Amino acid sequence: MLDDKKLEKPLRVASALAWGEVAAANHGAARTARQLLKEDDTEVRAAAATAAGKLGRTYQDKLVKMVKAESYPVRIGAAEVSPRR
Repeated sequence: MLDDKKLEKPLRVASALAWGEVAAANHGAARTARQLLKEDDTEVRAAAATAAGKLGRTYQDKLVKMVKAESYPVRIGAAEVSPRR
């Protein structure tokens, strides 16, 4: 489902947010969803950045880079739940 670019944007955004919940419980189960951080759509990428913040230090370096270099909505998503552990 995450690979399907034909899905409506709200469903892709919801999938990106759900990725954080799944990955927090089982990192291996959500491994293929990392590509959402490279998504073309800003809203999906922002949701994926928010979800990645729930994974602790795993994505910390990537989120810091996103906060510094991405568009404003993605920066907000990356900073919103960025780990501070």
